[in-house]
Amino acid sequence: MSRHSVTINSYAFKAFQSYSSVEELGELSRHVLRDFLRHQSVSNSQSTSARYYDVLAAFCKWLVNEEILDANPMGNISKPKKPEKLIGPLSVEDVNKLLSVCGKDFVGGSKQADNRLAIRYGLEGFRAMLRGCRD
Repeated sequence: MSRHSVTINSYAFKAFQSYSSVEELGELSRHVLRDFLRHQSVSNSQSTSARYYDVLAAFCKWLVNEEILDANPMGNISKPKKPEKLIGPLSVEDVNKLLSVCGKDFVGGSKQADNRLAIRYGLEGFRAMLRGCRD
């Protein structure tokens, strides 16, 4: 695990400790976890909320494995969804690069499909298409 991940995970866990009034690990309940996740989702992004969820889920799984808890209290708590990353459209320069690598022949089914993919899905599609043309 990277140093950055350890730092973020530690921060998430400390935030939970500060929020929670649980004094004994055996007292950890679904209600406390759900309340914390709701509370922090108001001031954090969806990605951060998902990270907090992952940290708590791993911790609860460890508590069950160590037989500190009988059941995982995170079991019925839904994970926050991360936002989709939108990929921007191709620039004129990128389209020209695409055409110079694969040619201007749009008759061939494979090239036509690859070009549509690149135009539709932006730069990532363009890069995938370039890899395919070079193979």
